[in-house]
Amino acid sequence: MIMIECKHVDFSYGDGPVLSKVSFSIEDGSKVCIIGPNGGGKSTLLRLILGILKPQEGEVLINGKRPQDVVFSMGYVPQHIQFDSAFPITVEEVVFMGRLGIRNQAVFRPFITPKSERDIALEKLAQLGIADLSKRRFSDLSGGQRQRVLIARALASNPQILLLDEPMAHVDVSAAKQLHSLLEKIAVNLTMLTVSHDLSFVEKGTDKVLCVNQSVRVHQVKEISGDVLSDLYGMKLSWVNHSCCLH
Repeated sequence: MIMIECKHVDFSYGDGPVLSKVSFSIEDGSKVCIIGPNGGGKSTLLRLILGILKPQEGEVLINGKRPQDVVFSMGYVPQHIQFDSAFPITVEEVVFMGRLGIRNQAVFRPFITPKSERDIALEKLAQLGIADLSKRRFSDLSGGQRQRVLIARALASNPQILLLDEPMAHVDVSAAKQLHSLLEKIAVNLTMLTVSHDLSFVEKGTDKVLCVNQSVRVHQVKEISGDVLSDLYGMKLSWVNHSCCLH
């Protein structure tokens, strides 16, 4: 079953095209890595899939529907978040935000949530191995801990699709390794799209690679080569495939 489909999508911010003539499809349950140079349109592509942005031409379909109509079927972990470090929000309250609107709540009443909603939030924290942090202030956490909280928030709506924009960007090597292992377990029953600058991420449990630089080219992992990467990034690059050594 096709879960995500882009058909002849064009998008610009007004100063030249960011994405042009983009067409591809992603099957249900796929694990997809999105790579490409800075400014090539990777984050924009995620926002189009989420329905945050709308294409000037073409269409984006999620399970055959407009993204805006199935917003709760998608969980999103942005590359950057803006928050006031002095605001005393706790870890579990951050995760509650992923439940907002699920039951047609028209008004956000901070920190008041039915027990069933609270149970779901705490379940997601446990899934990420951080249930013991539920009462801690979000601002007191390390980069790796914050990223786990944001992933828990994205999972709080029990989505079919998980989209992550550079999930390892603000964590150290050890935390990144642990996060990747967790994501592999979490994503078993999900369609997952991950933007990453770490090309080694391509080999780890990935079915397809979207090479994004204004256009989008879809490759199987085995098709990625130094020539493909050199063409994508506009410079000479080598590719060493370590997948035969991974266990």
